[in-house]
Amino acid sequence: MVKSFIFTFLYACTDEFHQLFIAGRAGQFRDVCIDSTGALIMILIIYIINKRKDKKIGS
Repeated sequence: MVKSFIFTFLYACTDEFHQLFIAGRAGQFRDVCIDSTGALIMILIIYIINKRKDKKIGS
């Protein structure tokens, strides 16, 4: 899960950097934060689902 978050963060950074060279676009750190927050929320959801599955199997 940590690798997934790091990959998402780095991809968002490179995407925003790329946008600096596109007319009419602007690379913004805020967008990197939004993308990273979305990844973190999804990772937490997957973590919670997996924990619930583990409890059901262990019961």
